[in-house]
Amino acid sequence: MISNILPNSYPMLLDVLPKEHTHLDLFFDYKKDNEYLGISKFHKDELDFGTFSYLPQLIDNFFTEGIHIKDIDTLFYEDKQKFRDYIEGYTKLCWLAYEFIEDKYTFKNLIGVHYNPRTKNWGIHPGGSRQIVLNYFGPDVIEAIAFNTGGIPRDFDHVFKNKNDLQKYFQKDFMFVCTADHGSIIPHVHCDQGILSIKTLEWAKKVQEFWRNTNAVGSVHEMITQHNSKNKEVTLRLRLENKNDFIKGLILLPSYEKFYKHGVEIINVST
Repeated sequence: MISNILPNSYPMLLDVLPKEHTHLDLFFDYKKDNEYLGISKFHKDELDFGTFSYLPQLIDNFFTEGIHIKDIDTLFYEDKQKFRDYIEGYTKLCWLAYEFIEDKYTFKNLIGVHYNPRTKNWGIHPGGSRQIVLNYFGPDVIEAIAFNTGGIPRDFDHVFKNKNDLQKYFQKDFMFVCTADHGSIIPHVHCDQGILSIKTLEWAKKVQEFWRNTNAVGSVHEMITQHNSKNKEVTLRLRLENKNDFIKGLILLPSYEKFYKHGVEIINVST
């Protein structure tokens, strides 16, 4: 096992305020005068990449149980939490890493960042999975939709003055929800939720099928190699510049035909 610690929930579940259809007005009507929602740039060391603490367990969950689940569709629609913990946690990272690298190291939608006065750092939400990809493969400076909870000083490239300004900026369907914490109304902007659901399920099936037809050798944990079989069609050898990048290699293996760098070498050694 990579990890023996099972988180209570992955990656971050927030208690959203009621009447979500009112949240855009609620936020702009009741935020403090020195609180702003806008676009800001962050150096990596300013951000709290909290999802990394869950990552080893999510890998364990997939390779001990998720890989064996036969009906992903039923699980997706009838037991979302189990789907998230045992399938989505790993397979979604494979999808996001593939698209991020293919799209010249950019995401279609920015992560959300808000200041946490209790821990005195900038937490990421939404973006629980994207933050892992950004930390592994992203630039040192990351652009985000930011909220300076409590009025903490922050430089913004653009500040959303009202809901019309926000809607004009995105020019797409987005979900705007608020939570209450630290004495503030904290906004979270979610984009492309419909596409997200379709892609999540599509890649869950794709990655599971990949591992049912692929052996992995080299710099891989025995938890992975125990699934190797002479009946599988493909054998890939994983080589790492840094042995601690094992999980990074697992994220990239399902896209091995498109991948060529980042301290990870993947070679098809099928006979």
